[in-house]
Amino acid sequence: MARSLLADLRLAFSLGVLGLGLATGAVADVTLRHAMAAERNTVLLAEGQRICRRLETEGTRMAAEAPPESSTVDWWLISPQGQRIASSAGSRYLQSVPWDSVGETPDSFRTDPLHLYSAVVVHSSLGTLWVAMDSSAEIQVIGHFRRDFAILLLGLTGLAGLIGHLIARRGLRPLERIRHETALIEAKDLHRRLDATRFPEELASLVSALNAALSRLEHAFKRLEAFSSDLAHEMKTPMQNLRAELEGLVLRPRGVDSLPDTVGSLLDELGRLENMADQMLFLARQTGTGVPLMKAPISVRAVFQETADFFEAAAEEKGLQIRVDAAPGLLVEADPGLLHRVLINLVGNAIRHTPSGGIVSMEGARAMDGMEIIVADTGEGVPPDLLPRLGDRFLRVDAARGRATGGAGLGLAIVKGIMELHGGAFHAGSALGHGTAIRLFFPEESGE
Repeated sequence: MARSLLADLRLAFSLGVLGLGLATGAVADVTLRHAMAAERNTVLLAEGQRICRRLETEGTRMAAEAPPESSTVDWWLISPQGQRIASSAGSRYLQSVPWDSVGETPDSFRTDPLHLYSAVVVHSSLGTLWVAMDSSAEIQVIGHFRRDFAILLLGLTGLAGLIGHLIARRGLRPLERIRHETALIEAKDLHRRLDATRFPEELASLVSALNAALSRLEHAFKRLEAFSSDLAHEMKTPMQNLRAELEGLVLRPRGVDSLPDTVGSLLDELGRLENMADQMLFLARQTGTGVPLMKAPISVRAVFQETADFFEAAAEEKGLQIRVDAAPGLLVEADPGLLHRVLINLVGNAIRHTPSGGIVSMEGARAMDGMEIIVADTGEGVPPDLLPRLGDRFLRVDAARGRATGGAGLGLAIVKGIMELHGGAFHAGSALGHGTAIRLFFPEESGE
């Protein structure tokens, strides 16, 4: 079950006030009891000394003459022989005081939970004066204080919870606005962004992250729309060709001699469709990180030579040279199968777009923090307006020529995707009439 942030904040406010109130109450309780004890001891000593002076001046007749309310304390005068020779009126509770443990410093005793007595011993020329005071009223004062403070604290805790709830709701209101505005963004509104200036500074990073996510989503959606449109366009031509050939067989029956040509044409179109499907499946697996990387040290010269041997017949047929330039000990950390596919795509593309007498070259060299492979040709080159788009799906410099030679415009997209899987870089440079160079950067492994 999801937790409520509002409830957590409300509870935090309440517990904070409750904890602070308990600490304040504890300090106030101790301070009150100490203050009352200090006042009580001061009064007790002062009264004891006053009574002692009067006894020395007036004698024991003072006890009979003084009314009960003339003093806040009660006392006994004990002779040196231990006999009580005088006392105040209402002093019967003094019998409950443990006088053996009472000294010249005031002390307090409880005879039961509701009665508190303070006592002190004062010495005089007539004997020992036992002075005591009934302080039971302090118990009631402290009890009333604790009760009233508890009621106040409970009220403050509830009020703090309410205030915390209101503050939290106000603080969470910008998040609710973010949720509301984000919920209004539909597929047709992916260009919309949240205005970070309308939200508190603390939420600026969240708004920026949401805007960045919307930008990525918009970019991906546009690519998906373009891909769908290109795919429909690319599929339409071979499907039309297949339909035309099949309709020709039905409407205009031909002789047996022309049947192989017709079937061969159908197979060519099916081959283009199959190749396109394979390339699209590979690109989809790249996008979903479904292509596992099995990196290993690979000899650059060896893989160059293997690629050159693979295209040797095609190059000779077109009158092209394939050149290889890499030091014998030069190694690259890459997936062997994917690197082979990269070179096959690049060299095959270069051969298709380089006229007779041209050169296709593969060059490998050490670069800062990695390895660089360059596949170049002396072909027709790429127009400057299309150069930044090299590596996009279904992009062809010459669409008619591409279909005639069997290209679907996915080869460079596959190369670019493979380089992204390796954490590398793909860069294209070209000049019309002078050829094209594709630079691939493979970073070194961090453990090296």
